[in-house]
Amino acid sequence: MIARVFVIAAAALAAAAPARAAAPRFAATCHPAAAVLRELAAGRAEVTTLLPAGASPHTYEPQPSDIKNVAGAKALFYVSPLLDGWATRIGAAKTIEMIRLVPPALRLRNLEEEEGPGDDPHFWTDPLVVKATLGPLAEELARLDPPGAAAYRANALRFAARLDALDREMAAILAPVRGRALLLFHPSLQHLAKRYGLPIAGVVEPSPGKEPTPRYLQKVLRIVKEKQVRAVFGEPQLPRRAVDVVAEAAGIKSGLVDPMGGVPGRTTYEELMLWNARALAEALR
Repeated sequence: MIARVFVIAAAALAAAAPARAAAPRFAATCHPAAAVLRELAAGRAEVTTLLPAGASPHTYEPQPSDIKNVAGAKALFYVSPLLDGWATRIGAAKTIEMIRLVPPALRLRNLEEEEGPGDDPHFWTDPLVVKATLGPLAEELARLDPPGAAAYRANALRFAARLDALDREMAAILAPVRGRALLLFHPSLQHLAKRYGLPIAGVVEPSPGKEPTPRYLQKVLRIVKEKQVRAVFGEPQLPRRAVDVVAEAAGIKSGLVDPMGGVPGRTTYEELMLWNARALAEALR
């Protein structure tokens, strides 16, 4: 009898207690954006990623499921009209362009021909540029979710310290190959290359999703010889055929870098950046 009374009383208390508020939710177009947001949102909010692993944000077409994924999110974060401008067509409650939060002095000119003039959207490939963006990004989250403001700001400070450590580790990994020229499939690592002293000799595909012409590839082969390029780097989100053609014709190594991540071993921001630093160092030796 006593046990029965206890159960009834507990049920009554549970029914009377106010429902726990659901965690705030944000959405991000691609994995690197989501990885940075998750560091700031840790312990406070959830972050949903739209772009499937292995897909390119340059060529992605929004799916009906994306509308469902952003429903209820306080905002959808996208990087730039030059990378994932399709985000503005999904109909999120609010869309926020992350490249605008990067301090202007740290932005680099876009090198992709058909995307048009503007800032290189791949700012996350330099951990110190990400560090400089954490303050504005935390304040944006605080405006969207005022009760979580203290958590976002505290997380930004903690992540900033880790980014300093990450920068030192990447610098040490890449120091032996500093000054060696990079030939990239497309200029997704421009920020990384500038930070760690790796000049970009050229790109194999100057326009995302558009295969280079034979005439352009001949120009690339001349660059390989002139700049003494040791390796050409493809990306898992984009076709490798042109990269393999250049590597074979020039007699150089074919490497792989991943600007997007989102797969095992490249899930967190730090994992992704260290994976790329090691891939570059290995191929450029």
